[in-house]
Amino acid sequence: MIQPKVKPKMRTLTVSLPESVLAALDEYCRFLGDDTDRTYIVSEALRLVISRDKRFKNGQDPAGPRSARTAGA
Repeated sequence: MIQPKVKPKMRTLTVSLPESVLAALDEYCRFLGDDTDRTYIVSEALRLVISRDKRFKNGQDPAGPRSARTAGA
């Protein structure tokens, strides 16, 4: 599960999400309550995905054309 909030040093990233994903994100923030916000949920979700990606952890190159597109990001 997502752990309690800690105040890290922040940088800004602007993203566009499908309306259904944004609605689910807002609903999840309300579900968790207190002062849970979008930034916290997105940060924790990304941290969780990255920590569970075995290929990433092992330093393997992802397959497909997307790796070249995102490599310089």
